[in-house]
Amino acid sequence: MIEFFPLNQFSESEILNTHNEAFSNYEVPMQLSLEVFRYFNSRRGVRYDLSLGAVEGKRLIGFILNAIDFWNGKLTAYDCGTGIIPEFRQY
Repeated sequence: MIEFFPLNQFSESEILNTHNEAFSNYEVPMQLSLEVFRYFNSRRGVRYDLSLGAVEGKRLIGFILNAIDFWNGKLTAYDCGTGIIPEFRQY
């Protein structure tokens, strides 16, 4: 059974590991270090408390990284990255 939890319940290392696994079979390599991952997420304004992780058992298998900011004068949430590890994409 897959459940969803706010990403602030996970360590950045767990989120990064899931990110790197989710993008492991892409043509363009997306294997990031923790330092680069933190930098990208900081620049994008990612809020882990507004982002979701998909969990099977105790394993983080996917994520939606969300940010919030003003766009055209309106407070707007936006997707900064979404990934699902390959073996769970068919669900």
